[in-house]
Amino acid sequence: MIQFNEELETANKLIFVKRYEDAALILDHLQTHYQNRDLTLVHLRQIELAVKLSRSDALIETYQKQLESADESFKRQLEIALILAEQHCEALPPHEAAAQMKAHITQHGGSAGAYYGIAFSMEVTQNFERALFNYEQCINCDPSFYPGFFGISQVYYQMGDDAKGDYYFRLFENAAPYNVYGNFETHRELSMEFLAFEEYELAEEAIYTLREWWIENKGGCPPEIQIYEALVLHRIAEYQQDDATTKLRLAHLRSLTQELLHFDEEIELGIFYFIAKALEEFSHNELALKFYKKILSRETIDPDLVQKIGSQFISLGEYKLSRQIFQEAYENNPDNEEIQFCLLVSKLREAEVNVEEYLLAKERLRQLVSHGGDRVQLLSLLHNLLALFDGDATVHFHLGEIYARMGNLNRARKHFEKMIEIDPKSKTSSLRYAAFEIQYGDLESAEESLKKVAITDQMSPSDHNELHWLQATLHLRKGEHQKSRVNLAKALAMDPWNVSYLVYDIINQLQTANLPQDNQLIDPLLQRLMVGDESNLDWRAYNHRTLELNKLHKVELVYVREKLRFLYAQDSNDAIKALLNAACRFDAGKAIHDFLKLLNTNFDGPQIYWALGMLSKENWQLESASLWFEQILNLPLKDKFYHSTALLELADCYVWRSLQYDKAVEYVKIAMSMREEQKGKSLTILAHAMLKLGQVKEASIHLESTQTDHDPEATYLKGLVQYRNGSKQAANEIWKPLLTVRSENLRFHHIKQEILKYYFEGAPYTGVTLS
Repeated sequence: MIQFNEELETANKLIFVKRYEDAALILDHLQTHYQNRDLTLVHLRQIELAVKLSRSDALIETYQKQLESADESFKRQLEIALILAEQHCEALPPHEAAAQMKAHITQHGGSAGAYYGIAFSMEVTQNFERALFNYEQCINCDPSFYPGFFGISQVYYQMGDDAKGDYYFRLFENAAPYNVYGNFETHRELSMEFLAFEEYELAEEAIYTLREWWIENKGGCPPEIQIYEALVLHRIAEYQQDDATTKLRLAHLRSLTQELLHFDEEIELGIFYFIAKALEEFSHNELALKFYKKILSRETIDPDLVQKIGSQFISLGEYKLSRQIFQEAYENNPDNEEIQFCLLVSKLREAEVNVEEYLLAKERLRQLVSHGGDRVQLLSLLHNLLALFDGDATVHFHLGEIYARMGNLNRARKHFEKMIEIDPKSKTSSLRYAAFEIQYGDLESAEESLKKVAITDQMSPSDHNELHWLQATLHLRKGEHQKSRVNLAKALAMDPWNVSYLVYDIINQLQTANLPQDNQLIDPLLQRLMVGDESNLDWRAYNHRTLELNKLHKVELVYVREKLRFLYAQDSNDAIKALLNAACRFDAGKAIHDFLKLLNTNFDGPQIYWALGMLSKENWQLESASLWFEQILNLPLKDKFYHSTALLELADCYVWRSLQYDKAVEYVKIAMSMREEQKGKSLTILAHAMLKLGQVKEASIHLESTQTDHDPEATYLKGLVQYRNGSKQAANEIWKPLLTVRSENLRFHHIKQEILKYYFEGAPYTGVTLS
């Protein structure tokens, strides 16, 4: 049995490399010597060869003659083989072939070959359900009968189910790899096998057929396949000791690789990695190195790919070469963390430092820094790392930071300068050095360091923000407040609640807002926050000054000051109210953006939802406002202020949106029972809802209890009651004063639009609008 399978596989391999005559001899031998086995697979291969060699008639005649003298068991196989041959050679119509196979099953029982023949006929006539059934019966009879998997895959493809088609085709390909062209591994392994046995022509053919498949099926051959083919052909010529052909094929290989390296930006990095590995496999290490360097020179690169390349060279003990590769990669891509890591490991290996011990210490350092570890412990760990290896920029940075905080600026500067010497090109180190010089040293040096940092798409958001912040700080230190504001605005757009950004923005605005000279002075509280002192802050003088600036109509400055106050107010209702008042005077849309940023960080709760709801109402975005107020109602009832206010504001939104008037009335009544302070506003909203419901008398009673002097909405509703009752003149007299007042917000503007509809156009009152 083992010998039979090996001979059949050899025949399949010969067919794969188009040695049809040699394969035919083996198949004839198998049929002659193994008549006690099921030879249907052998017959199918003979039939395929007969079609390729235009010998179909001769094969049919052979089967017919063999049937005359065959014993009973072999005769059953030959009957199936004859039907399959006539079927595949189109000498027998599909329905007749299926009928003969069914008769064979009736007489002799089911077999894989017979069900396969029926399924093939069903497939040809596009009776796909019956085809699938019979292909499955074929596999059930003999799971090793792999043509059944192929048949099922083709039926599913024709039915448009590519996923199932692919699944069954993979089963077929795994069972019979030499029946399918195009699988790289199959071509590679067979070519190498023939080469090992010095079958040079067959080795070439095994690799040629891969390129032919690509051209025939895909319209072109990809570069990695062309290069692999060139590698194999060059190796074959070497084995044959054919110097002339070896030189020609090597020249062709170099030409292909140089052309590909020239157009490297158009090639996926995975393909480059495949080619580099293939070049290494065939001992073209110099060429492989060029591809590795090209991979590492890309601005965008998969971290896993960098680590693969690094671990590959390091595991081989090529520490010096590894360092050279990653040093060059660093020059092209200095901010890639994986490249930096591989370069560090290469340097550690080359310096014979215990890498595992060093990296464990670095991880301990990271934990101490992130958790604000003890300064003495940090210094001890950093000096231990420095004793092991002096070429780590991160270690020098942390040492510089600690010594700067201790006031030892000379020692700090030495470490920052060493950091720049080790890592002169990375944005992170340049930003760190600039930050040190801005705070403690030379502004010109800081400016030069910042000029090295170009903004790119690959720049991390944190570095992006840090750059704008440092530029803003530099300009502020130089007294260039307008330039500082430009950069600070970019930083605030990404992080609008950063305390340092807000402090500097307030200082810049104080210097550029055209204020009286005494109002340009920086608040003492801001001066303390600038140096990081947050202990025992007294906000009274700060709040008083904010009120004075509000009277001067410095609306943006007031808004920023209220944002800063809000961050330190510990959920104070007064602070959020003051902030919202400032936001509405300045720019409610920008404030919505700021609060959404706050919501997306670690802030959550009724304060933020309420702010977003009120700001959305300010912009008359009532649907959005409703959603935010509904969020408050879903929270546990802890603060009556937010719950009652949400009910009231939600009711107002429903009424203006002409939705759920009954629910609006219910919400107002609940809100009034929870808090009496909003009685006037509550009655106005309740009257509006009653009027919409057609309950005019009740609406009038509620409006009589409200003061209209400072409430344009109540005035509008009183006029609307008169208009609803047919007293248009009385309504117009009530509305007329409102039309002469300047609109201060979108709500008032919307009310005036409603008044104009009735006042000038005489539009009919439509009554109840329920939904």
